[in-house]
Amino acid sequence: MRWTRTAIGLVVFGIAAIGAAAEPSSFGTTATSYLSIGPASFQPINSTQAYSVVYRLSASSGTFITYPQLPSGALLTSVEWDFCLAADGLSPTLDVFPLDRTGNEIPGGSAVNSVPVAAGCRTVVQDLTASNIVFKNHENRLSVSFNVASPVDFVGAVVGYKLQVSPAPAVATFPDVPTTDFGFQYVEALVASGITGGCGGGNYCPDSPVTRRQMAIFISKALGLQFP
Repeated sequence: MRWTRTAIGLVVFGIAAIGAAAEPSSFGTTATSYLSIGPASFQPINSTQAYSVVYRLSASSGTFITYPQLPSGALLTSVEWDFCLAADGLSPTLDVFPLDRTGNEIPGGSAVNSVPVAAGCRTVVQDLTASNIVFKNHENRLSVSFNVASPVDFVGAVVGYKLQVSPAPAVATFPDVPTTDFGFQYVEALVASGITGGCGGGNYCPDSPVTRRQMAIFISKALGLQFP
């Protein structure tokens, strides 16, 4: 197979080749990654709230919150909530919303209201795809919280997210990869990440073949490979 610089740029950022069947993988922009949050990660918003944590967070009332860390640019897809009720009662109210750098809530969050449920353990999956919550370490942080209305043993939560390639700038870096080029966004992401500086003379040479040496440099820089 003949690799070009544009093709390598697409592969590095997990974009399937045009016309090729996309297979699930554990990395890239098409796969969903998951961050597990244990019960001990949640803290009460009021220091007077009574609770205990032994494998599960047990509480009869109050609000508990955590701020999970995700890669910048992560697009949230879901939160799985796991909890148990010893008796019939109300499920927790479940909230996910972004905060600005000063701690104020940003519009665009998602909530699941409390409802009557029977005793037992259950899983509630909160779909966040319509909320379009993008995590940006330099701009915002994520608040994940639940409010207890009946005695609950909270087991934990799992945040689902997808990685993204940064939006392209308005002006092209290389004259031979204009804004109309199908690989423009990905080439610009390589440049902004310091993975490539072009082929010389201010150009990128998108249709030039890539040597195995160049491919090694691209992939190693993109993945941040290192040795002990």
